[in-house]
Amino acid sequence: DGLMTPRGRAFELGLRVSYQLAPNFSLYGGYRLSESGGEAEESYPSGFSNSANVGVRLRF
Repeated sequence: DGLMTPRGRAFELGLRVSYQLAPNFSLYGGYRLSESGGEAEESYPSGFSNSANVGVRLRF
């Protein structure tokens, strides 16, 4: 996703994968990268972050 305005910007990129081991049991993992920046009169704030997650899904 991305958004750009005259006063700033924000971009986000995400990737998620899932692997099904059984009809009711699966594993998943993902990665997200975020970047943002803006313009103000006295400063130029910006940010950069990334995160990862893993999990187990059990449906009953």
